[in-house]
Amino acid sequence: MISEVYVPREKIYDFMDDLSEAIKPELDII
Repeated sequence: MISEVYVPREKIYDFMDDLSEAIKPELDII
């Protein structure tokens, strides 16, 4: 299956959401 070769888009979006949540507090400080 091709789906096993690349990371599903949903997982990428979830990762981006987690990343943005981690960055937000630092952006608020600035």
